[in-house]
Amino acid sequence: MKVINDDRELHDQLSIALVAQFVSKIKEQYELNKIQIKLFAKSSRYLRAKGWTAQHALDISVEHIDQVEYFRGPSKHHWREGVQVFEFIEYLTDLDMYVKFSVSDQGVEMMAFHEREKLIDSSWLHNERRN
Repeated sequence: MKVINDDRELHDQLSIALVAQFVSKIKEQYELNKIQIKLFAKSSRYLRAKGWTAQHALDISVEHIDQVEYFRGPSKHHWREGVQVFEFIEYLTDLDMYVKFSVSDQGVEMMAFHEREKLIDSSWLHNERRN
């Protein structure tokens, strides 16, 4: 067993475990058909322009979600107490897609789905296809 001497390394390992737990929860809730879709206006406009439904966006997002797609979080929801937000950058249909989910005692909610607009910062956990 490896002894962790560095606080940053411990934080990173705890973060990775938390993300893995959240990804599992997304998949579990999806299989039970319990993920609510409450997209922001930007995501709704994006989907309409593509001719996609919100359900299609959820389906392909969950199909491809993995902890290597983790971007950042958990962070607090902007206006709801007790809600954690996780953001992912998923490579779908030859594009980097920004996908945002929240989790609370009430369940999992998909909040955003659109093309990535900002540069990926240092919180991104690189996977091999982007290096």
